[in-house]
Amino acid sequence: MEKFKYTILLVEDDSSILKLLDFIFKKEYNTILAENGQIAYNKIQEIKPDLIISDIMMPELTGIELKEKLNLDKETAQIPFFFLSAVNDENTKTKIQSLEAELHLVKPVKPLDIKEKVKELFKSYET
Repeated sequence: MEKFKYTILLVEDDSSILKLLDFIFKKEYNTILAENGQIAYNKIQEIKPDLIISDIMMPELTGIELKEKLNLDKETAQIPFFFLSAVNDENTKTKIQSLEAELHLVKPVKPLDIKEKVKELFKSYET
């Protein structure tokens, strides 16, 4: 079933961005796609990904609400979490820091930049 060592859950309500993220990562990682935070949360209960990359502003459950829910469970709180969002105000930055997310990338972000951050994270697992 899995063909790669690591699995990334990509959470994004904009289908074109979700497809782009999938394209960027699917050649090196197992990718799971979710169109909003609630769908992502349900998938996380079944499959524990090695990394979650999530937009912030989404219907049903925002990226921040998703991370808050994950932080309530010891097991899911440990999953590395990258925020990828156009939202970059001080309140959001402060909230993200309080949630202990590994990274907040601000859109637009170059595909190579995000790919490099993911590689750095997974490389740190192996040392």
